[in-house]
Amino acid sequence: MNLSCVVLSSDSHINKGNSILHCLTSILNQNFQNYEVIVIENSNLKNKNNLEELNKIKKKFESQKIQFTLVNNEKKISRGLARNKGINIAKGDIIIFIDDDTIILEDNVFNKICNLAQKYDFGYGAIRFWTSPKGWFEKNSKDILQKLEKRKNPFQNHIGNIQSNIRDNEYLDLQHYTFIANFGFCKKELLTKSKGFPDFKGYGCEDDFFMFKLFKISGNYTILRDIKVVHVTHKTSPNNNFPIYVEKLKEEGYFWLHIGKTFYDLKQLSRDEVLERLSSYHPDYRTAIAYQEYQKSCPPNISQKETILWKQNSQYCFIDFIQSLKKLLDSSSLDEYIQHSNSDFDNIIPFLDVCIKNKFCKISPNGEIFNTFKFKHFLNRSKERPFIQLKNPQSTWNQFPCDINSRQRRVDLIKNRYPYTDHIRIALIGDDDLITVPLYQYSWIQTSTIDLDKKVLNTINKYCPNAETHNLDLTLKLKGIKSVHTFFTDPPYTLNGALLFIVRGLSLLDYNGEVKEFFVILNQTMMGRNIEKILKIFTENGVWLHETIVNFSQYCLPEKYPERKRANIFLIENNIRPKSVSYSSSSNLYIFRTISPNIQALESLIDTKQIYNHLL
Repeated sequence: MNLSCVVLSSDSHINKGNSILHCLTSILNQNFQNYEVIVIENSNLKNKNNLEELNKIKKKFESQKIQFTLVNNEKKISRGLARNKGINIAKGDIIIFIDDDTIILEDNVFNKICNLAQKYDFGYGAIRFWTSPKGWFEKNSKDILQKLEKRKNPFQNHIGNIQSNIRDNEYLDLQHYTFIANFGFCKKELLTKSKGFPDFKGYGCEDDFFMFKLFKISGNYTILRDIKVVHVTHKTSPNNNFPIYVEKLKEEGYFWLHIGKTFYDLKQLSRDEVLERLSSYHPDYRTAIAYQEYQKSCPPNISQKETILWKQNSQYCFIDFIQSLKKLLDSSSLDEYIQHSNSDFDNIIPFLDVCIKNKFCKISPNGEIFNTFKFKHFLNRSKERPFIQLKNPQSTWNQFPCDINSRQRRVDLIKNRYPYTDHIRIALIGDDDLITVPLYQYSWIQTSTIDLDKKVLNTINKYCPNAETHNLDLTLKLKGIKSVHTFFTDPPYTLNGALLFIVRGLSLLDYNGEVKEFFVILNQTMMGRNIEKILKIFTENGVWLHETIVNFSQYCLPEKYPERKRANIFLIENNIRPKSVSYSSSSNLYIFRTISPNIQALESLIDTKQIYNHLL
């Protein structure tokens, strides 16, 4: 047997006007003999009252000597597992997938597919039309079926506008085309290698992940542009499995499957063009496109020589471009933006020009700014993970924990420094202040936490079961950790301690020729002149200080340490109640930047035996 047709049916007569009968009739109308049909009846138990009609149409297939198998699931299972049941019993070398709400418009489609299968491993992307208006199909289900049985087209004047879909982050209307489970084909040999559809709970993206697996294995696909189908408009399940799909892609090391590109590009795309690997940073693709345009721009009325110098010395790097975009879109007027832009007109003019052309905003004649950039975290369209409210870390294993407000200030810093971001990977070099926990609620932020203290990591794992943690000694070089886009550290306030933590973070950065920035908390009082030494050391080795935020982090004075006792003695001697002083000090945030640091030279300056010695 050459061809098997696997049809998944789920509550068709309840939600879709019994469209399974129309679907099967369009299959029966094919001018093709050498095939079998496998129907997986996957309705809820209370909705299994159309089996008699399915058995009637089964007899029609058998009368034409077409094998018809009806698999009646005793209980409803995932759409992926249901389709896999059909795959497992299919006898054909080529398997066609079709949903019960999809109707084939032409009678030579199976012939076309068999011809295509001689060259391609799998195919999808048939032109898809939608019944209109809503409810028309259900009301006229019997009449439509009778016309199909007579090989007439019942859909004239009843195909509406195609609805939008959020599967891709590009301006593509993906419901113009079928995904492989809606209607498509795949060779049995490739199906065996791929292990079939995933067992995703919910609805929507199990076929996306299946196609992702096919592209990983083969990539020899075709778009079924010459085939037309009708999709019955109906209510869909609210239980969308998009978040599961995204997490599975990440586990496989990929950011996205650009299936939309394959629909719209007339040539066959390479695997690397369709599968986007997961990197340490994925900004919203529109900002990346706009920045490329900005890089080609220049201030008005300057010479070619001046343009070259401006690009070398003054043009925004991508970090500054994104920060300027956030300031622009947060401003109500041009005057307000310019006051907070920290830039001159040589940068502002080409920047504003690019932002307006890329429809990030509109600016009225009187300078009002209207934000037209509708951004949502692409990989976080579902609800955020549950927010976890932590108390201060225990001072029994963190002598000077930052307070709750300081912890939140660090979280807000990360969010504000990387707006319009779909995915970012951040290292936390030492995290006894437990910044990982509040960051965990944002699924677009992936943390990689490194700490020697197992109590810290156990606490993080308790609240964040899927967080990436590493129990490592920083005096040893880090191995087996994915590169990151940035890192945050609150190191020991000593020369060697600060150098060690920062250098280990530098070893994790994903260097690609672009400016990277990272964040360091340092206490200016405890560090003393060592801060000047560190700044000098870094400047000499390709790292420069970009910005300082004073008094960024506050620390509670611990109760059970010598520092507290010494403070109490002083307070009592001066007739001050000890409870009136709850804070020990505050620290500054130092934002450093680099492109290509000399890590080897920096490592040679660290004395790992003096990490906690404050007198060096």
